[in-house]
Amino acid sequence: MKIKFFLIFVLVSICNTLCGQLYTPDASKFLPGPSDDTSVEYIKDYSQYAWGKTMRESPDWLNASTDINYQLSTYINAFSPLIGLQISKNNTPSIYMVLDYIMTYGQKTIEEAKNAFRFVLPPYARFNEQSLVSTYEEQYSKVSSYPSSFAFMGWLTALTLVEICPDKQDDVLIRGYNFGNSSIIAGYNWDSDAISARYLASALSSAFHNHSQFNNLILAARKEYREKTGIDNSIPANPSSEPYIDYEDLPDAAIYLPKPPTDESVYFAYDLNQHIVNSRKRREAEGVTARADVEYSLDYFCEIFSSQFGKDISSTKTPQIYELLRRIHPSGNAATQAPKSYYRRLRPYVKLNEISGYPSDDEGLRNTGSYPSGHASGSWLYALVLSEINPKAEEEILARAYQYGQGRVITGFHWQSDVDAGRIVASAVYSHLHACDEFMKQMSLAKQEFEGSTGTRTISVKDENESNIVYKLNGTRVEGTPSNTGIYIQGNKKIVIK
Repeated sequence: MKIKFFLIFVLVSICNTLCGQLYTPDASKFLPGPSDDTSVEYIKDYSQYAWGKTMRESPDWLNASTDINYQLSTYINAFSPLIGLQISKNNTPSIYMVLDYIMTYGQKTIEEAKNAFRFVLPPYARFNEQSLVSTYEEQYSKVSSYPSSFAFMGWLTALTLVEICPDKQDDVLIRGYNFGNSSIIAGYNWDSDAISARYLASALSSAFHNHSQFNNLILAARKEYREKTGIDNSIPANPSSEPYIDYEDLPDAAIYLPKPPTDESVYFAYDLNQHIVNSRKRREAEGVTARADVEYSLDYFCEIFSSQFGKDISSTKTPQIYELLRRIHPSGNAATQAPKSYYRRLRPYVKLNEISGYPSDDEGLRNTGSYPSGHASGSWLYALVLSEINPKAEEEILARAYQYGQGRVITGFHWQSDVDAGRIVASAVYSHLHACDEFMKQMSLAKQEFEGSTGTRTISVKDENESNIVYKLNGTRVEGTPSNTGIYIQGNKKIVIK
């Protein structure tokens, strides 16, 4: 017993030492920011707050009050029954260490994210009303609600446990997702706080995986779970010509995602407003990029991410990275097919009897489901994988993936809620892939290739001059000042060279 506690002490010391070394993503570079109180998004947020108040006595949400306690014990108590083990220092020291690790880094990351955006009062304080848990009202009225700490840590914990016990993935993903709903019901967060928090959680998960100590802790936790439960949690890979994981073995998004908004809901009114506002961008620079981004192919993703990634990605220049991407390519879209088939939500251009921003695809997509977006899922999955290989470029990569997903709203092929859900699907798939030994081997080769080959452009996302970099609409970086006529993107602004 003394040896076990000594080992735990050593692991804690290692984690505490390394906490100053892990790169954490800058949320302001890729998150959309809190909703403006003059926007339709704010009305949607308010309607979700009103919905939450009606759910406070619902037997389906008895956990809401206990979820509003940002402590490691909260997440241990929530997830232990789902994985069939009581997580503790004594019983499961390796799993406990992983959760303690992500809690430590998570707290640091969410605090930095809150400071990166304007201060937002939580709903109960905004309307001077009582929350579900009065104990923390004074404390949290002084803390910005964007992004949601509770949604962030709930989803981050779920993503981590998917790697350790993939046989329980759907159960832990449901629970992790619902931490965000609990914070809305309790009156501590807006819906937009929870959505962005889950994006941030997936970004931090990617950063973790570039850290050898975290990967070692995960391996130890996987072994511990296997020994404690007798469940084989290894995922055999398919033949090299196939995706790493069969479609039916991916996390089931029809189970852990919420239903798409109904037509009579305020949420749908928000979706409709986003469609109208974004469709007006089709003649602008964003629209040009969105039309180009209707392409969903391995080589196109390699092309649009190469600039942000810092290296040209191709089968000849980066064969190991290309092979990794080739085998994950089908998974992002495939993981959206179950809810697409189940809900069969009409796409915006179909429901509104319009022509999309890319009419050539209209007939082929007319009878396919809209929720969630396969394009948004696939691009976000690519971004998480590429960010793991080059963490210094993470914000640039994620920002491009976010733009790619928003292009589906601009072109009218998806509602905003479809795209939001697609990114969530990608993060679940990303975590599941890390339970596959074959994927991990190829990831190691991809990292070695990136670090060892010549011609690497190391991107520092903290560079003050980064906003001066100019890109073509297809995402290609322009060296120096552009001389050819056309439309370019510099920072977040459009520039026109005549």
